[in-house]
Amino acid sequence: MVSVHGSGVGASSALSLGSSRSAASSSSSDGASLSGVSPASSSGAGFVGVGVVTGSGSVSWGFGVVYEYAEDMLFQKFYPHFFSVGSVANVEGSHFALSLLRQKIDIATVGFVSSAVYRHEVGCSIGQGLSDSGTFVSFPGSLSPLVCLSVASVEDIAPLAVSEAGGTAITIHGRFSGSVEEATCAFGAVSAISAVVVHAGSVIECIAPALALGQAMVRTSANSIDYSSQRIVMSVVAPAGVAGVYPDYGTTVGGRGALVYGNGVGLEANLAARGLDIVLFGNEAGMVVSTDSAGWLRPDLLAAMPDASFSMVPMVRSPGFVLVSLVEDSRKERALFLYRAVPVGTGVQPSLGSARGGLRVALSGQNLWLDGPNWVCAFDDVATPVHLVSSTLALCEVPAGATGSASVSIAEAGAGKPMPHRTNASFVYMRDAVIIDVTPSYGPESGGTVVGVSGSTFADAIHHACSFGAVGHIAAARQADSVIECASPAHSDGYTDVRAQNTHIVAPSGAGPTFEFRVDPTPHAVIPEIVNEGAGMREVLLVGTSFAFPLEVAVGQGTAGVLAVVPERAPFLGDEATVRLPVGTVGFAPIHVRTRDKVLVPPHGSLLQVAVVSPPRIDAVQPAIMGARSGGVVTLLGAEIMDHVSRYCYVGARRGMLVRRSSTVATCEAPAAAEIGDYDAEMSVGTEAAPEGTSAPVHYHIEPELWFVKPNHGAAAGGTLVFVAGSDFKEGSSCKFGSVVVAGAAVPASSRAQCASPAGAPAQTVWVSIGSNGHDYYTDASHAGAFVYVPNPEVASIDEPVGAAGGAPLVVRGSNIFHTEHVRVRVGLVDLTVATAGDGFVKLLTPPPRFPGFVPVEVTVDQGNFTSQGVQYLYTDAPIVHMFQPERGPALGGTNMMVYGEGFALGGSASCQLGSRATSAVFWSTIVMTCVDVPSAPALGEVEVVVSTGGDHMASVPNTNVQWEYLAEITLNSMRPSVGPETGGVIVNLYGQNFGEPAFGLMCRFKTVYVAGFLATGSSDESSHATCVSPSMGEGDVEVAASNNLKDFSSDSNPTFSVK
Repeated sequence: MVSVHGSGVGASSALSLGSSRSAASSSSSDGASLSGVSPASSSGAGFVGVGVVTGSGSVSWGFGVVYEYAEDMLFQKFYPHFFSVGSVANVEGSHFALSLLRQKIDIATVGFVSSAVYRHEVGCSIGQGLSDSGTFVSFPGSLSPLVCLSVASVEDIAPLAVSEAGGTAITIHGRFSGSVEEATCAFGAVSAISAVVVHAGSVIECIAPALALGQAMVRTSANSIDYSSQRIVMSVVAPAGVAGVYPDYGTTVGGRGALVYGNGVGLEANLAARGLDIVLFGNEAGMVVSTDSAGWLRPDLLAAMPDASFSMVPMVRSPGFVLVSLVEDSRKERALFLYRAVPVGTGVQPSLGSARGGLRVALSGQNLWLDGPNWVCAFDDVATPVHLVSSTLALCEVPAGATGSASVSIAEAGAGKPMPHRTNASFVYMRDAVIIDVTPSYGPESGGTVVGVSGSTFADAIHHACSFGAVGHIAAARQADSVIECASPAHSDGYTDVRAQNTHIVAPSGAGPTFEFRVDPTPHAVIPEIVNEGAGMREVLLVGTSFAFPLEVAVGQGTAGVLAVVPERAPFLGDEATVRLPVGTVGFAPIHVRTRDKVLVPPHGSLLQVAVVSPPRIDAVQPAIMGARSGGVVTLLGAEIMDHVSRYCYVGARRGMLVRRSSTVATCEAPAAAEIGDYDAEMSVGTEAAPEGTSAPVHYHIEPELWFVKPNHGAAAGGTLVFVAGSDFKEGSSCKFGSVVVAGAAVPASSRAQCASPAGAPAQTVWVSIGSNGHDYYTDASHAGAFVYVPNPEVASIDEPVGAAGGAPLVVRGSNIFHTEHVRVRVGLVDLTVATAGDGFVKLLTPPPRFPGFVPVEVTVDQGNFTSQGVQYLYTDAPIVHMFQPERGPALGGTNMMVYGEGFALGGSASCQLGSRATSAVFWSTIVMTCVDVPSAPALGEVEVVVSTGGDHMASVPNTNVQWEYLAEITLNSMRPSVGPETGGVIVNLYGQNFGEPAFGLMCRFKTVYVAGFLATGSSDESSHATCVSPSMGEGDVEVAASNNLKDFSSDSNPTFSVK
């Protein structure tokens, strides 16, 4: 509806907004207003002029009056959907006209905050007919339906205190209309906390946010905007957390108390306000209790830890570790608690005992924790100390109790009664046994006396036992209701009280009669232990202790007569008793000492016995010859040489040590004899100090003496013939090198012997000894018989291995060769004394040869063992020279001369001797060799030539028909012509000196081409003029040289020939 105001506008019947017109009518009595519905814009949104249509149809436009066509308003969203009386809601959309300040839409007054937000003040209430479930109100456009609710209210919350860290679930009780899908909570200044409906219309739950310490108001809202005016104050406290639990273990059945401590865990007001009345053991809840009424823990623990609470430990299914925490535990603080299997008692041993208690029993079971709590044994409700041996065994001390059965279990000690665990074990309390008398009342300290114990209450028990002083639990047999019998134990001498036991019930000490233990007569040894068969009655000495009693001694099946008893006669052993005993057949006769019909044995349970043996027999002695000055060891051969023979042997009246080897062999260390002669060798039996049995003779003689040996060294390979000097050597003697015996010594006289050394280790020193009986050997006390093994010598090479005649120097080299008076060299079959010997070499002169050929050369350092390396020396004929090539050469030397002949040796050094001067040579075969670099000559002329191919003693015999001539060196002064064609053929004349004689031969050399030359015949001086024909050569200049021995050419100032 549009109203136009102006003078006379009311007379018009239409108005014009821009180009659009609509019917209008006067809206005031004075005709100054015209009202009508605005027409649709023909040009869209925007400003247009405003006018009225006159009667003529024209438009009278207002000056400066405009009308704005705005975009149509579009409603997109209305929020909140839930509201209550007086709520302000918002409508979101577009094209809200800001110029429209107020507009009534349905039942509400609206205001435009912006072109996109349309604020609507809702005026619904319960009194306007809206129910608690809400009434839907329609708005223009596509707006969603609204729900009008009553205002939410808060009546109660739980818990009333929360941790400042937040995270606690708060349950809120009150009135909440509708489905409260958009319900939220506010904690102080923190609002819009989403809520979860617990019970429609009455209970919601919100998670408390992090808050500052102090107090916070708790409110609720159904639309996150309008919050309840009712509010409840909630305390914000520090977060609680579990630091530990004591004890930190328990059984899977739970039911006991534990002390949970940490931060904010104590039973102060905030704990109850925060609803911390349970403690989580894993996923199981334990109730917090105000006091340890069962007395599980010490009262002082809670007093010492005010920030702690008692909690009941809940039951779990299986053993293992769990986390202990509070329900709210926002800091995630935890403690570990170990659930263990329940200890179970299965049996008690012994299961019966005195009602007085005091017995120690073994409680068997399962799951007995060695590191458990303060364990006790519970006999019904009576606790006693316990010692845990293992997880299946505990030792308990039985308390006093009433006659009858009591359950026995492993239990935890507390402030009140013990808390037992499951058990199937029980213990029976019984009456004490009463003892009246014992018969007999004494016995030996070794025990074994059957003692009758009379008394009463024996019939109450199934099993019986006796105790003698501290020795208890001796099994007894019940003979009647008032009599039991038991054997006395081993016990020290003296009186002790006797007690009876019904099963394991021990009568109080001193309540019965006493029993006397008396010292046993104890034999320790018999002397001698071995006697010969057939000796008849034999007196022996019995040594022991406590022989003061009348003794009865039995030997085997017979009885020996005790002749005398002497107390404390034998030092360190005690008493002596002289016993006359019968000697029976071969074997062992045990000796027993009896007292009160009881056989007593020596300590350690071994019986004394006398061995009756056959006397030993000696058939032969080896060796049968012995040195009188020193004695020696002999072997006794015979029979019945058993273990019982003594450690002594006898040769004549002299005693030596005996070692038994077998029943037929023994060795005897025969002593020295004052005189030579024959003596009997015997042995004794047992501890007898005199010989018994048969004997065999031993001959004592004067033993040999050794003065020295020569040589005193030899090869390690052995075989050195050693000369031994001394006295009293006998035929059949043998030598011994160290411990090695060499039989078959040659004894040409009583003062000389010769032995071949055995093999030994290099550098080893042994002593040579000599003996005549194959057992006893003698050496020199001053070590004159020392013999040193040296490494075996070896020949490696010969300096000049070839020679034509004897007397040539021979140097043999090798290893382990050294100077000694016994060194020798064998050349072929000839043994030679060396001229010089040193470290690794010998020098000598070769012997004359028997015939040409190779002979071995070997060395010995001990005059007996020669080497065997096979190094050879060659005897050969002297070489013979037939000719030289060339036969002459310059006096300056340097010519290599080929020598032809025979008998040139292929070994050793080679040399040439030209007159008085020598040079080296190389041989190519037995007929050809080369003298290298012929030496210069002091003068021109012929000299003799001697060649050596095997050393100085393989020289050729001088041959006067074959001599070397030293010539003057040829020189060239000029040449004509000096030019020639490439085809050659030009006769060239050479002029110079020392061209030689026609018989020498002449050769020309054009660079590298050799041609024959000729002395110019008819010349006034043929030795200074020669000719030669130029060869075919390529173009260029070439040097021309000449030679007067066909080998050595002129070298200084040679002319040049040009080839064109």
